[in-house]
Amino acid sequence: MKNATLILIAGLFLAACASTEANTTESAETPTTKQLADSGMTYEEASTEVCRHVKELGSNLRRKVCHNKITWQAIETAEAEATEAMRGRVGGMGNSTIESGGGLGG
Repeated sequence: MKNATLILIAGLFLAACASTEANTTESAETPTTKQLADSGMTYEEASTEVCRHVKELGSNLRRKVCHNKITWQAIETAEAEATEAMRGRVGGMGNSTIESGGGLGG
């Protein structure tokens, strides 16, 4: 009976810890002067907090992440640049030619 009670308490404790972790949010940062100049946004517009539910790599659950508009813009720009870099690498590999005389049947 003691073992069953201990297992039940331990299970409830672990479930409580797991549920609080998924509900955490990151706080929004204050936009810098350079970011404001580059974006063309006003301070009020740039510092507006926007929350999104983001799916993280290796997890099926979405997590609530909050940033200001200017930070989301920087994240989206970095993601677009990374995507283009990957496309360039893949496209560059496809453009290579195989010289005759080497390889099979040649």
